[in-house]
Parts: sequence; structure tokens; C-alpha cells
Amino acid sequence: MAGAAAGKVFAEVDALARTRGGRSETFAGLAGVGDLVATVVATSSRTRRAGELLAQGVPAAEIGPALGQAAEAVDSIPLLISAARQARLSTPALDSLAALVEGRIEPEHWTAAVTAPAHPAPARSVRAA
Repeated sequence: MAGAAAGKVFAEVDALARTRGGRSETFAGLAGVGDLVATVVATSSRTRRAGELLAQGVPAAEIGPALGQAAEAVDSIPLLISAARQARLSTPALDSLAALVEGRIEPEHWTAAVTAPAHPAPARSVRAA
């Protein structure tokens, strides 16, 4: 489930970066997702520990003090949401992640929401000419 959630968030952040002139290959490279994945899987990483604390229901405001250092991964969510709104992007995964960080939903509700299959657009009938 974590992979599906991460994939949706990555896709939304990539879409945001492209609206600002970013290139997908930069985001997908070592300095982008590569660095993020390495940071998340490293057991001593504060990003991983921040995610674990969020998953345990620790409020975002308490994560930095619990880690004893900044939790940029948590602190950046409102900035991403703001930038996405300015770009008029639909970001359901980021929106629900913000709700989790803000304590408006429980971790299991975020996981369920972000990993639910996307509903395909309704089929349109095509009229023969």
C-alpha cells in the first residue's frame, strides 16, 4: 500500500513541478525521487521516522520535537498544497495527506483513500456519422 500511496503523491508533485517548468526526467532522477526513496527507506532517516510517527497518529506539531530536529517532509506539505492550488491542479493524494498531517483524518483513512482505485471517467457514447 505504501508504494501505491507514494506513487500517487509523486505523480501529483511531478505534475506541479511541470507546471513550473520542471522536467519529468529531473524529478525521476537521483536528485529527485531517487533521493527521496533513499531517505525514506534508510532506517535512521528523520523522513522515515516522521512518517512512522504520523502513521502512529502523532500530531504533526509534535513530530519535530519528538525527532529533536526539523521534519521537512511534514513541514513541506502545506507549501505543496498552496503551490498546487495556485497552479489549479487536482491533488487528491496531497489533499488527503494534508488532512492527515493536520489531524483531520486518521492514518488508516489516509491509506485507504489514497490507495483506492481511481474511478474511470464514464464512457461516452459515440454516434455513428
